[in-house]
Parts: sequence; structure tokens; C-alpha cells
Amino acid sequence: MAIRVGFQKSGITPEDHRHYASTAIPPAAALTSTSGLTTAGGALVSTGAMTATISAFRATIQGTSNSLQSAYPFVNDATAAITITDGHATLPRQDLVVAQVRDNPYDSSGQQDGRIYVVAGTAAASPVAPPVPTSAIPLWEVRVNAGANAGNGGVVWGSALTDRRTYTGWSRIDTGAWTSYTPTWTASGGGASLGNGTLAGRWMRVGRLITVRTTLVLGSTTSAGSGYWSFSVPVVGATTTAGQAGLGSALATDAGVGVHHGVAMVGSAEAVVIAFSNAEDTPWGPASGPITWGNGDSCTLMVSYEGAT
Repeated sequence: MAIRVGFQKSGITPEDHRHYASTAIPPAAALTSTSGLTTAGGALVSTGAMTATISAFRATIQGTSNSLQSAYPFVNDATAAITITDGHATLPRQDLVVAQVRDNPYDSSGQQDGRIYVVAGTAAASPVAPPVPTSAIPLWEVRVNAGANAGNGGVVWGSALTDRRTYTGWSRIDTGAWTSYTPTWTASGGGASLGNGTLAGRWMRVGRLITVRTTLVLGSTTSAGSGYWSFSVPVVGATTTAGQAGLGSALATDAGVGVHHGVAMVGSAEAVVIAFSNAEDTPWGPASGPITWGNGDSCTLMVSYEGAT
């Protein structure tokens, strides 16, 4: 069949129905859909030395026995029991728990059903999980140590599992909200004192991307200290080979005179942000400017960087 139109006439086939339903599923290619769980679920919970259950879930499973097979909705509406076979006498094994659709017109299985079962891996010194079968999705890998059986403790469930579940749904990253914090302001040579000045910070995160803004406004009793300045950030920067976790912009405002632009930086594994003028290697502060800091002057730094956590 070249053209399929849904909800139009009688006589449509199960294959037609799957193609119609698949128009609402995230695609993998022109006529295939993305396989995976469509909801949370599918947790593996041990129930014995060699047994476990898989919790309820819904999934989409793309048929892979035929190019026109399309995708199947798969529902596990209760817990499904699985059993791990005894381990090899001397070598470990990596098993794979899968959810599979069998459809005899396409795969010659003689069955038309769905199942959750364990595909036993090959015992080896460095075992790997077996390939995912046709028309199936992986759920969990299970490490089966040499000699494992119900009589000697069985599978070490606490360390044996690798989560192989994937999801088909669209996701939204919650960026959270801007949060206020008070940075710690430090002069490398000491002597920094806020006095009647103001110091404020705001920050937010998206995953491990941290964005920070700090602003220092010097007052008439503020002491700038000596050396160069640094301002604490709420999340330590990631350790990187480049030497910095992230870069941003810096603005020094000389009250009544003008502004100076620079670069803000959070260094690799550092918990502070500092500022540099272009083509300079000394951070901003009383020792290096870029202005003679005094009453009414301000220093604003804004930087996005990779957080260590």
C-alpha cells in the first residue's frame, strides 16, 4: 500500500492502525518511531537471590522485523516477574532484561503477544550484554557473578544493575528562578571593607550550567584593600583542562566619568569570579584598575560557567 488515510473507511488492518497512531509518536525516521518508555516506571526490584520484578510502565516499541511494521503500544499494567539463570562456574555474565513484541506475520515467531524476559549473556572474563532482540527495548542489564545461584546469595543486586531505559516523551528543562545571594568580596592583599557600600549577587542554574551576576558599589567609607579582587560564586566551577570553567563580561563604572569593559572568569575548580581588562593578565582591583576605585564607582561581573555539581 502506498497511501494510508486514517478514520475514513472500513477494512483497515492492524498495520494501518499502528501507522495512524504513530503519527503522534516522536519519529526516528520517515516510517519509524522512537522506541522507549512513554511514562515513568519499569523499575527493577529484587524479590529473591535470583528473582526480581519489573514495575508497571507504558512504552512504544518499533517493530524491526519488517520495514512497514510500524510501532506498537506496549503496556505492563502490573509487576512482571523475571528469573535470572544460575551463573557460570568460573566466569561472570551480563544479562539483558527487555520488553518485546512478537507478531507472527512479521517475525515467524508463531506468537502475537508482548513479553518481558531476560536475555542471558555470554560468560566471559569481561562480559558484555547481548544485543537487543528484534522488536524490543532494553530495560536493565544485570551482572551475574561466577557461580551465582540461590544457594550462595545469588545476584548482588545492590551493584549488579545498569539502567538501560530510554524515554520517548518530550522533556522540559526547569531553569528554576533567579536566587539572591551575598558574595564574599576579597582583596588578595587584604584590607577590603564594604563600609557603607553595597554588594549583591544573583544566580540561577540549568542543569550544571551556572549563571552568576555580582555587583559591588563602593561607598564613602568603603575600603578597596590592596591587590586584586575576587567574588565568591555559589557553585564551584568544574575541573577543566582549559583552565577556566566559564567566561563572561565585566563592567567597571567610574562615577561621573565613564565605563570600562572587561572579561569575567571562573577558573577551573575555583569558587570565585575575577575580572580582567582585554589583553591584560592582572585581575581588576586597586593594584590594576582599570579605574581608581572610589565613592560611587561600581564593578559588575556576569558569567556563565560549568559547575562541578
